[in-house]
Amino acid sequence: FSEGSLLFAVMQQEVWNKAGEDSIALRRWFEGHRERFILPRSADVIAINTADSAQGTDLAEHRRRAPAQWRILLGNYTGANADSARYELGALSLDSNTTAEGMITPIHLQPDNKWHFYYVVRTYPAVAARNFEEAKGLVLSDYQAWLEQKWLSALREKYHVTINQSEFQHLTR
Repeated sequence: FSEGSLLFAVMQQEVWNKAGEDSIALRRWFEGHRERFILPRSADVIAINTADSAQGTDLAEHRRRAPAQWRILLGNYTGANADSARYELGALSLDSNTTAEGMITPIHLQPDNKWHFYYVVRTYPAVAARNFEEAKGLVLSDYQAWLEQKWLSALREKYHVTINQSEFQHLTR
């Protein structure tokens, strides 16, 4: 346990704090690695959750007939809710070749035992580059991974590890 706490403290000092506190280095990392932060095909989507499949089917049908009334209709269903956001199509398991504006996906049961369907409001092409603010979380994670690799390489160079192969063979049996 104490070794884990020590490793956590050192990682915080050598990787996480450095990345989080150096906004100039983060922006430079973003500018130097823009190709890593291309937004894949995405869409503005309304994700609708219902308590059962009958509710979902009914709500989807009303959605088709009166698209602008979805907020009002949603209030008529106990246990139904919706969230709207821009999603990468892959995150919703939507086929980027067939997803189109105005599309309503089939209703499906999710692991949370709610019935879900998506209404695609608007689609965006895959070539739309993220700006720094949109990519900041990804930039931070990518930069931290690079700092960690750099730090581990420096440790390997400074501290050579030799494994006693005969003892190692006894451990694996």
